[in-house]
Amino acid sequence: MESGLIQGAALLHGAARAQELFAQNLANASTPGYRRQLVRFESFEARLRELQGGPSIVPGSLPAIDFSQGPANPTASPTDLALDGPGFFVVQTPDGPRYTRAGVFTMDGTGRLVTADGFPVLGESGPITIRGPVEGMTVSATGVVNAGGKRIDRLRLLGFSDPRVLEPAGATLFRAREGTVEEASTARVRQGFREGSNVSAVEELAVMLVNLRLHEAATQALEVTRRAGERLLA
Repeated sequence: MESGLIQGAALLHGAARAQELFAQNLANASTPGYRRQLVRFESFEARLRELQGGPSIVPGSLPAIDFSQGPANPTASPTDLALDGPGFFVVQTPDGPRYTRAGVFTMDGTGRLVTADGFPVLGESGPITIRGPVEGMTVSATGVVNAGGKRIDRLRLLGFSDPRVLEPAGATLFRAREGTVEEASTARVRQGFREGSNVSAVEELAVMLVNLRLHEAATQALEVTRRAGERLLA
């Protein structure tokens, strides 16, 4: 009886968490570079193998990220960059390097290429800095930045053999777990494009409805279990 209550409560908690993520995904369906957030439930047996203490019957919910590529949308801005293939731009933040697919960049007052939050975009030699009109900036498919007829730098593009080492650090930024080994990315750069969100609003609404039914079923199961327990104790 107790195990049924715990299982039902855990299912309710997981369904509620999933609903939060689905709502977040919908809110970012038009955010450039956003990656869809998911919840996956580990099996009861897998959870037991991980536990070192006493047995538990609570199924755990684990966060997951869909790193599939979003659509590339053309723009008229030379500072808009999109990646074709797996990999990330690297930006400098007060908390260390962060990785992003959101290539909606601008130039700040010092000529640095920066994100919408003002974080410098890194090249192989440091922050990409352009002295002169941004209209003359060109970025090759391999990430080489030229301006004023001169080579400025090459964008620092990195990848990860297992993207599950990345954790969200904002709407479109990710951080790598400690000890993670970075790899050079073979992604191609497309200047004048923005990579859109990989969220499909239609699909997200569909899974939200399915999850809502799951939540309702778990609620009903808990109520049945509670009533059965009351009858046994009567």
